Amino acid sequence: MRPVLVLPSRSKPATVCALSQQPQKSWFSFHSLSSTHCHLSSQTPGPRRKARQCPVPEIGQSSLPLPWLFLGYEAKCLKKSHKTVRSCSSAHQLQQQRAFRACAYPAFTSTSSSPSPPTNTLPIPQPPPPQPPRKTLAKFHPRSLSKNTDMEALFQYIKESGSEQPPLHMFKLLRSALYHCVGYSGTQAWRVYTAMQTNNVEHLMQLNNYAHLMNLLKFTKHQDVIARMFQVLEHMQKAQSEHRFVIPSSIYGQILYALKREKNVEGMCQLMERMSVEGVPLQTDHYTLLALTAKEMNDPQVVQRVAAFMIYATGKDGMVLGQEACSIIVHLLSRLEDTKNVVSFLHAIESSDPATMYSPESSSPTKPYYDTSVYTSLMANLARHGDDVSAKQLMIEMIKHGVKPNDFTYSSLIEAHAKAGNFDAALRLFRKNLTRKGNAVRSNVALTSIITNAMRQGQIEIAEDCIERFLKASGLSIQNIDSRLRTAILWVKVKRDVKEGQKFFDTLYNEHRDLCNDFMVNHLVTGYGNERDIENVYNAFSVLKTMSGNKPSSASYHHLTNAMFKCQDISGALMSFGKLRSFGMPDDITLAMVVHGLVNNKEGDVAWRLFKAYRAEGFEPSVRAYTSMLKAFSKRKLHARDGSSLLTRDLLDLAGIPNYPTKEFSPSDSTPQSVYAYDLFTQMTGYHQPNAYTYTTLISCFSTSNMGHTLAVYRQMLSENIMPTVETYTSLVQCCAVNRDAYTALNFFKEMRQLNVMPNRHTWRYLLKAMLRSRMSKSEVDQMADLSRVELGLEARRRRRR
Repeated sequence: MRPVLVLPSRSKPATVCALSQQPQKSWFSFHSLSSTHCHLSSQTPGPRRKARQCPVPEIGQSSLPLPWLFLGYEAKCLKKSHKTVRSCSSAHQLQQQRAFRACAYPAFTSTSSSPSPPTNTLPIPQPPPPQPPRKTLAKFHPRSLSKNTDMEALFQYIKESGSEQPPLHMFKLLRSALYHCVGYSGTQAWRVYTAMQTNNVEHLMQLNNYAHLMNLLKFTKHQDVIARMFQVLEHMQKAQSEHRFVIPSSIYGQILYALKREKNVEGMCQLMERMSVEGVPLQTDHYTLLALTAKEMNDPQVVQRVAAFMIYATGKDGMVLGQEACSIIVHLLSRLEDTKNVVSFLHAIESSDPATMYSPESSSPTKPYYDTSVYTSLMANLARHGDDVSAKQLMIEMIKHGVKPNDFTYSSLIEAHAKAGNFDAALRLFRKNLTRKGNAVRSNVALTSIITNAMRQGQIEIAEDCIERFLKASGLSIQNIDSRLRTAILWVKVKRDVKEGQKFFDTLYNEHRDLCNDFMVNHLVTGYGNERDIENVYNAFSVLKTMSGNKPSSASYHHLTNAMFKCQDISGALMSFGKLRSFGMPDDITLAMVVHGLVNNKEGDVAWRLFKAYRAEGFEPSVRAYTSMLKAFSKRKLHARDGSSLLTRDLLDLAGIPNYPTKEFSPSDSTPQSVYAYDLFTQMTGYHQPNAYTYTTLISCFSTSNMGHTLAVYRQMLSENIMPTVETYTSLVQCCAVNRDAYTALNFFKEMRQLNVMPNRHTWRYLLKAMLRSRMSKSEVDQMADLSRVELGLEARRRRRR
């Protein structure tokens, strides 16, 4: 408690001085007592001498507070007349001296036992608190925090000096701790957020700060993590009501993910109902999380609850469920004894998305309600996933229960075989059940499926053989076949030789212009783009205006943009992308294509700006876009720019790309490329499942810098049951060559042999390089070199046979 100077009221003359504890008539009496020793003689001074010797102002004449006035005056008197004070011998003067010292050292309280009159209190100022040393201030500066910072010392520093720091400085300090000190600890992140609330700076948080906090909390294994996340959500809703930002649906997705980790299905359903009431758009990923939670619990009641909720959501909000969520629920419902749940679920989602999945382990349907259309619908969705084994077993059960398959059912099974790469079974089923019936329409659909899947898997010989046999056996001309089949035939010819495809198109265009379509031109544009023939790319694209008379479609601009990137015409590609944006917000496939094209043309800085701009608008890029950016970070030196670029500001504005340089690709930035790459990979795992190519790209980022991190990423890849490819092993062997570890490189080579992964010429080169840098014996290196020549020669002969 701070000491106060007690002043008597003027209404009662009998008072007690707070300093001398003597009865006084007024506050001037204390002054007269304490300043008696300042008089030079016992003669009563005159008015002028008194004013000069005792310059005590009257009440209201000084703007200074009374305590400061007394302290300054008495200190002056003590300095001038300490000899006079020492010579005083009377008891009264000694008492006055003690009172004066009490005034100079304000550690006193009023101890008078007599009742005091009403008083006015004024605080006596205290000396300023001790400031922390300069080293402490520098240590806990926002820019000085890192993962090595002592969190306990930081929180102690905030507790001691939090009230003295400006709010903005305190927020920057805690924000830096949230991003750089807590790591992946949700508990420490919550402590930082609690410190923000204690110091009243949480109102300075932005949307990205809340999103980062939520991302850390959702992985926390704590019993109160859900309550904490809902508390943060309430604070965000308060900020939204103040028009600071708008809460995206991804924030709710973080809470749903935390509920999934705790297997709280009921909580997930309640949160999704709350989102529907509050007008927050539900995403297909939210329903997928709900379905995965039901799959992990494997409880019949939970499965029925989730299926009923999805039926209610599709009926009320018209939500289109994703294929994965539907497949999981149908798979779980098919295991139940009552098979009506599967049919009810399929009928409920039929109007939105017929994507379903059938489990061969389920009980066989026995009621007539399960007709051919239900089986065909299930088989068609199995074909989309390439599950030909389940589709074939479903066909067997269908025939077993007396349900006759139709042509669409056989076409779905052929599609499943073709997508799975089982072309022998697809062709055998095609000849047996479709061609002998003479149904040209159904045959065209099935044959188109075989050809397109063969082209997507690089089996051009199978596609050419199918076309030749079909046209010869059916006796049909090009004009009498299906439009999709004609387009597939042109695709095969363009893939083999773009000039041959151009002749096929010119003949068809001159004789039957109405049979040509936009997809044929898109194949020609793509073919010339692969050949890097920019002139013919423009010529082929110009045919669209004369053919349709209308503006080209968004799909045509998509293929044109891709071809421009392949021809290394970045300006033309961005102009085409700007035209594409006039059709609306580009989808994730287009964004991934543009990012990939910019990265391949050494414009990683521009690609990163476009990537961040779309994320800022709430658009989540695809796995391919993330992987392309990881590739740019792995070769950051090639993409670094010092501000000079051939891309003008108008061109960037047309493409919707911000015109400012980024720190990540600045030549002056000394941060390792692996840091940015791993941070981006961590962000991606919250929304997507990485594939083998993504892990391979991340491994290549660490392969030239840190072997320990490289092996850690590889172990994580294996834990996710993702099979490594030859490119993955090549990056691993390259890392061993850089670190001169031939023993580990040979272990990876042995693992490749066990998994039947054939090494390519780059793998052999890095393996031999690792052996040479590790100073292995010349005989061992020569033996491995001879083996590489033999295997590479065999691979070359296999290619010539193909």
